[in-house]
Amino acid sequence: MCADGVIGVGELAEDREALLVEKRRLEDELSRARRPLQLIEPLQRSISFVEQAVFAFDKGNAKQRERITRAVSSNILLKDKKPLIEAKKLFAMFRDLKAIPRMWAAWESNPEPCP
Repeated sequence: MCADGVIGVGELAEDREALLVEKRRLEDELSRARRPLQLIEPLQRSISFVEQAVFAFDKGNAKQRERITRAVSSNILLKDKKPLIEAKKLFAMFRDLKAIPRMWAAWESNPEPCP
């Protein structure tokens, strides 16, 4: 276009720069939009693990309960002969599961582990 004299070199450079800025902005937006999708699968695996862990903890022996406790906890302390267990960050969100009534109701209606 510069050769035809329709647009000057300076104007072409400005337009090119504006388009590159817009391209970077759109790429950033697309990247942010994909992040939640990348979190869904790990969240589903975590929910499935928690469901199965609760079932296994209720039905399992002492060794299985210990393994589950170690898997979901980051800090186990003994105070006044009572264990104090702090959930790992990933599993701490399940403490507040009742704050999401729909998820809680879905779990209560099907507490058995998924096949």
